Amino acid sequence: MKQNDDNQMNGQNTNNRGPNILITGTPGVGKTSLISALCEETSLKNIDVNQIIKTQKFHEGMDKERDCLIVDEDKLMDYIEESIIESTNGGNVFDTHLCGGFDPKW
Repeated sequence: MKQNDDNQMNGQNTNNRGPNILITGTPGVGKTSLISALCEETSLKNIDVNQIIKTQKFHEGMDKERDCLIVDEDKLMDYIEESIIESTNGGNVFDTHLCGGFDPKW
């Protein structure tokens, strides 16, 4: 049986899967503005990773020296995989300062 047939039998249709796009960079470079414009022009969904970190408490407090949260990347990536990647058919744009942890297969 071909891979495509296997995916369709498992409820996955990889041919119709939308892209998952990661936009990352330092604060103030225009990530959010770019993503807002992109999502307005397309049917892509904006995923604010920093908001997920705060609302789901995927951090271990503040790094006062760097003025940022200390993120538990393992918990965050598990949540993203289970709650977004596996439960959608793609079509997500991830807005974040993080670049590590995101699986290239997503």
